[in-house]
Amino acid sequence: MPRIFVSHASANDIAVNDLSDWLSARGFDHFVDHRHINAGVSWDAVLRREASRADILILFVTEAWLASEECYAEYRSSYYGDRTVLPLLVQPLRSDELNNAQHKRFSTLCASVQGVLIRNLPPDELEAEMITSAIGRAERAARVARRMLLLVRSAFAAAVAIGTLIILAILFAGQVRGLFEAWSIDRYIELADNTGEVFFDCEEEGWETICPEMVPLPGGSYVIGPLTDDEFIAPDRNTREVEITQFAVSRYEITKGQWQACVLSTRPERHVGQGCRELPFTEADSRKPVDSITWNDAQAYVAWLNDKLGQEGGPYRLLSEAEWEYAARGGVIPRTIYSWGDALGIMGTNPTWEVCRYANVLNPDITDAYDVDRKSIDCSQLRVDRKDRYQETSPVGELEANGFGLYDTAGNVAEWVADCWQEDPEVSPDIIDETHNCDRLVKGGSWFGDIDRLRPAARGRLRPDGFGFNIGMRIARDLVP
Repeated sequence: MPRIFVSHASANDIAVNDLSDWLSARGFDHFVDHRHINAGVSWDAVLRREASRADILILFVTEAWLASEECYAEYRSSYYGDRTVLPLLVQPLRSDELNNAQHKRFSTLCASVQGVLIRNLPPDELEAEMITSAIGRAERAARVARRMLLLVRSAFAAAVAIGTLIILAILFAGQVRGLFEAWSIDRYIELADNTGEVFFDCEEEGWETICPEMVPLPGGSYVIGPLTDDEFIAPDRNTREVEITQFAVSRYEITKGQWQACVLSTRPERHVGQGCRELPFTEADSRKPVDSITWNDAQAYVAWLNDKLGQEGGPYRLLSEAEWEYAARGGVIPRTIYSWGDALGIMGTNPTWEVCRYANVLNPDITDAYDVDRKSIDCSQLRVDRKDRYQETSPVGELEANGFGLYDTAGNVAEWVADCWQEDPEVSPDIIDETHNCDRLVKGGSWFGDIDRLRPAARGRLRPDGFGFNIGMRIARDLVP
């Protein structure tokens, strides 16, 4: 059972009591200072000891917590060691209502770890499930750590066996080399004419849900950007001719389940700034697209996937803007404003509702928790199986695919691409920037965004460390050396 340390301001003692009772009722081993420090004991000494012992640090985030030097120091202690940090946002916080110190701390917190918005105390429904899931993940990590310790203690015996194998390998070098050559897989694929068959690189049993399903696309000359007056909307006002080399693209947006595989696999590396950042996860949402990731997060996922294939630096990567628009249009000739045609299909006496068949967009029945004032589309009138019926993100592949067999290239979550932002698309972008300091692009619109963003030519700009609950990713793969 993981040990939990609850970091909170003394002004929130009464509310934290409800959380403590909820944790106790579920058998979670936890520490709350005003409940678990006995009279006559050094307060500071106990706090330091319990914080260092904890596997999980729950932050009870309010304005009072953000104003407390002691509370923020408890959070900073999580930088040292492999500890799960779970912020509970139990008070609506507005940036313009925070002072400079509070605003800086809140921004740092939001940029480093995903939190859980708590509407009720004690937590219930989804909030309770997310907290329980985070505790379960920490418990599984602790079991892995214990196994690693057992392996270390057995290292001496293993060294003897390894030494024997090395001697055998030297004596029978030819046979060993042949064995490794048999295991080596050529990860580059030559695309045959008129081939669109999907493929997996992962050969391990059970990896079909973790390794992205890839769709090969042919290359050719292409013009990106708006071609008609109807598409002419700044900042995507110019066009650029590009040469597309054949490549493969993930059939679906990267899912929460695929992201979670990276989280679990790279947990030991996160203390040195590598691997995938931990996000809220439940098995029920594993087929929904991952969201709330930065451009840097997306690059970390790509690096992990390449590492799983044993090929540092390739062949997986983010799409360029040109590749993304080319893939999103689905090979429609002549090209149209949207991948499905020149209109949303929601007007007239006999609307066709194309947008509802291909894109998960903002619905009019969105919950009151989101204060938005933008156009929504009611897809309930469409009498087909594949239609947008989701208030927020939908599982990938629920709607119809475009002409290339790719799903959710419009709506659901916006997708990071590799390119640095350029005001003028006629200028070829520099997509190789090792400093990661330039602003990046997101494409495809989302379930929460403006309807105009559903156009393949539309462009969004965001810092590489920025993220939102409607921003995810899709990946590309080189096919030829």
